[in-house]
Amino acid sequence: AKLMDLRFQLVPHPLYSLDLAPWDYYLFPNMKKWLAGRRFYSNEEII
Repeated sequence: AKLMDLRFQLVPHPLYSLDLAPWDYYLFPNMKKWLAGRRFYSNEEII
């Protein structure tokens, strides 16, 4: 699988849940670090 080639670990979770998926706990803190101190003046700068 492509994810295995990229060394991602698949974490089982329910197909539908109102709570955050386990991946979200990894994604959001790292995104916050990456965005720290940056300013975007348009949507195009973000994309």
